[in-house]
Amino acid sequence: MREIKVRGYAVEEMIDSQWIYGTGVHKTTFTDEYAKETGKKYEYFIWTEMGWVEVLGESIGQYTGLKDKNGKEIYENDITYFGGAYCIVRFGEHGVPSIEDMEYVDMATGFYLEPQETIEPFNMTVPLNERYAKDLVVIGNIFEHSHLLEQHHD
Repeated sequence: MREIKVRGYAVEEMIDSQWIYGTGVHKTTFTDEYAKETGKKYEYFIWTEMGWVEVLGESIGQYTGLKDKNGKEIYENDITYFGGAYCIVRFGEHGVPSIEDMEYVDMATGFYLEPQETIEPFNMTVPLNERYAKDLVVIGNIFEHSHLLEQHHD
């Protein structure tokens, strides 16, 4: 069975790392009146061994159940280097390419790699599975390391 794990960047200052790892996510939606007063429409929390910890919503990512070629866990929104391209790990509906003619032949829902640059002939989304995970390297995440992607678009 796949391990269910999520991570998020803590709102409050933490001792070791701002990254919090847990097993569940809670989203609180505020009324319009409260949102006007506070400037906050939502709050996000991750369930940890310490209890609920507030995190920044845009930082939340689910563990894919896979590790890269260096043994590092791969999470949604990680930046990876794969097949000569920088890719972001995403979750959702995506095209499944045919290796032979480099066209999408099907649609699937799950984790996938979204290339951030065009490197011919490979500039299509690829389903993230064990076969591809062993050939990629996690180099950061889009929350803390977006500059890594900007460097490669110049």
